[in-house]
Amino acid sequence: MTPQQIVGLGVRLLSIWLALSGLHYTATISRLLAFDSFAYFVGLIYIIVALLLWCFPMVVSHRLIPRTRFSNTINLDALEAARVGCCLLGLFLLSQAGPDLVSYAFRMFLYFTNASLYGMLVTYQEIDLLVLIVNVVFALILMFKSGAIANRLMRLPSAPTDEANDREEKQE
Repeated sequence: MTPQQIVGLGVRLLSIWLALSGLHYTATISRLLAFDSFAYFVGLIYIIVALLLWCFPMVVSHRLIPRTRFSNTINLDALEAARVGCCLLGLFLLSQAGPDLVSYAFRMFLYFTNASLYGMLVTYQEIDLLVLIVNVVFALILMFKSGAIANRLMRLPSAPTDEANDREEKQE
């Protein structure tokens, strides 16, 4: 795995985080701006950038790390690196959701009545709770299904082998 491929993997993981952040932003800011269309526009920009990063990770990678000879590899199993990255992203998402989960749990015990907590929430709080639940579920999927997700992430364009580089040099 080349340094560019490692950065490409990181760019794909960044795109996942950016898409989830865009959903959270849209749900939160639209509440504050009374469902202003500007909040949806900004959320759409988050999603578009996330899609572009997902589709073109190696373009970004080659801009960040100059192309080197493909013999410049790092002795790290690509699939294992992807699994570790998925787990780290899942842990990061859980750490971001932790304070909000504690807040909702605290409110549940504080206002414990015969009615459900969800029924006591106003609309924007219901949306926040839904986004929080989606983030937590996605984080758990990232952590516990990291192998399957890593296989999907590793469908990056592969680097040419040393034999291909030798053939290119002979043709020149």
